[in-house]
Amino acid sequence: MIRPLTYSDIPQIIILHKHCFPHDTLTLFGNEFLGILYRGLLELTDTYAFGESYDNTLVGFIFGTGNSKTAMRRVIYKHWLEFILALIPKLTKPQ
Repeated sequence: MIRPLTYSDIPQIIILHKHCFPHDTLTLFGNEFLGILYRGLLELTDTYAFGESYDNTLVGFIFGTGNSKTAMRRVIYKHWLEFILALIPKLTKPQ
């Protein structure tokens, strides 16, 4: 069933993101970073977010906006300190 995404979907969105993009830079930044990113995208009033669920498990998701560059910029500006704090452990503890 396709439905709008909510904040409670973020843990499953992170799992899907990591599964689909295991070598992506954002994936390497970690779960906390991804959680901040997706929470920020859900906060935007001009962003559309939908997910496909099967047996109460999110199996796919999509975010859409009229201008992805400005959407990402607004998320970064609003949550810049949270992003930095989420990255510190990744920068100080090399994998």
